[in-house]
Amino acid sequence: MKNIAQIWSNFVIWVIRTPNRALDKAYKESLRADSIRKTYLKYDKIFNHQSQKFYKMNCYLHSLFLECINSILLNLLEFQVSQAILIFFNHNKPLGILQSTQISTQLCVIEKTILPIVSHDKFHENSLIFLSKSVSISEKQSVTAYEPIGLIPRSITKTFSRFQTELDSNTIMFVVEEFEIIQYQVIAILQHLFNLLFLPWLISQFCKQILLTSWFQYWWNTIHVEIFLNSSQERKALEQLQNFEDTSWLEQLIDCDLQMPIDFFYNKINMITVQLTILYNEQSLQALLNICMNFLALSITVGFFFLEKERINLIKSLTQEFFYSLSDTMKAFFILLFTDLFIGFHSPHAWEVLIESSLEYLGLGHNQYVVSLFVSTFPVILDTVFKYWIFRHLNRVAPSIVVTYHTMNE
Repeated sequence: MKNIAQIWSNFVIWVIRTPNRALDKAYKESLRADSIRKTYLKYDKIFNHQSQKFYKMNCYLHSLFLECINSILLNLLEFQVSQAILIFFNHNKPLGILQSTQISTQLCVIEKTILPIVSHDKFHENSLIFLSKSVSISEKQSVTAYEPIGLIPRSITKTFSRFQTELDSNTIMFVVEEFEIIQYQVIAILQHLFNLLFLPWLISQFCKQILLTSWFQYWWNTIHVEIFLNSSQERKALEQLQNFEDTSWLEQLIDCDLQMPIDFFYNKINMITVQLTILYNEQSLQALLNICMNFLALSITVGFFFLEKERINLIKSLTQEFFYSLSDTMKAFFILLFTDLFIGFHSPHAWEVLIESSLEYLGLGHNQYVVSLFVSTFPVILDTVFKYWIFRHLNRVAPSIVVTYHTMNE
């Protein structure tokens, strides 16, 4: 009883302190948002607004500032709701109520942070003026995260810009600031890659274990009367049963045990039939669950693509910067590796294995004619489209890459 009373007392104290915790969190997020604003103003005076570095720094700091504002609004909502509940139940204990001066100070800081933003209709355009007119996300025209293609090759302009930077007297300051921006970019990319690669899978697995499995088991085993999803499963089950029956007869003939009762043999066949029925029933159930999981994971991934366009542009920008910083030989090598490894029109067996495994994973019927038609056409079309992209894009950016690619390919 003492333990229960202690647990209840701790729970009551935790509930009474909820307004304090919520207001403290909102206050700390306000200070963090103010620090982000100061960081933006510092970089705003250094970089050119049309440059790539300013755009990448702009995107990352803007996303951090939006996270702070959302956290402030949620904590303020928690503060108001919890305080109203405590007042309704007359919990006016000194333990759970902040001093009025402290409340006023914290609320003034929070109001100073969010008032210029929530008082406008267009939130993205007025938050810290993070997005300048040239890279505003509210514009209908999409903005690329890399410099446009011009008459002069990008490698020459970048080399000239770096040479100018090295001659500047403030080179050390620029190097430190560039390192900080790269650090921001790496953190943003890692967060986005985790959300993009692992979070949809984790959510789908959680839904599968908690929600979908029990419902599908009830529906498939009670309401649904069929066992097989398609004719391929039924054909495989019949082949396995026939092989077991033939093997049993052969073993019986080899052992010269012809006096064995026929009922014992049929009992073994029935037992194997029940085991195969349970096995393929579970495979059909798992295939349905896999379809729902993949649909859910795909929906979450598409949602991330639409909600985090800025970070996707940042990943594209860094990927292109890394690719164009390589030598022509390494660029051609990676292009050949990508085409041979992922497209691989000259290795149809790998495509057949991939398609058959996917069909079995999703519980779909296997049709050899459809698989052969897909393997004979799709990789060739994909390789043709990729080569067209090489000629159209890389031939304008760096023609030497195309020449090196053809030389290595031959």
